[in-house]
Amino acid sequence: MKKKYAWASITKSCTNFGNYLIEYNLKNILKDNGFSRPTYIFDSFKNYEEKEAEAVANKINKLDYLIVPGCTTLSVGHYPGLKAVIDKINVPIYNLGAAFFGKPQKHSVNYLKFFFSPIGARDPTSSKFLTENNFKNSFIGCPTLFSGNAKDFSFNNSKEILFIMGLYKRET
Repeated sequence: MKKKYAWASITKSCTNFGNYLIEYNLKNILKDNGFSRPTYIFDSFKNYEEKEAEAVANKINKLDYLIVPGCTTLSVGHYPGLKAVIDKINVPIYNLGAAFFGKPQKHSVNYLKFFFSPIGARDPTSSKFLTENNFKNSFIGCPTLFSGNAKDFSFNNSKEILFIMGLYKRET
């Protein structure tokens, strides 16, 4: 039996195009590994009123777990919708790709305690931050690294380096 889960969308109210790439690629990675579609999706960037936040949390609590895709997590102004419901959720919360840029705010640590361990860190700086604050983590990289079809990429003796900054399909 497949488990039912909620998804904290990072694209519904967000205007950062990078988040669209992160969410798109993470959904594809999960689908390729046997995950079904989320049962419930909520807007993690929406400013919820208290009653709305409770209704969202109640829907999440009827499921098996919550997946939080990794964008720049829990900085000032990020994830207001998630922040509004996180302390009302009683199912495991998985953060896949947490990222902290610059000097993270101390309040981030207060929210990190809600995530199931290990937290998936998107970059070495975030992994170091999590480790220094005693949070188990795994450096998983950014989901955008999986843009395109991995079977299309190969190394040869050339000295070319390919950086993928978006969706890419190699023509053969």
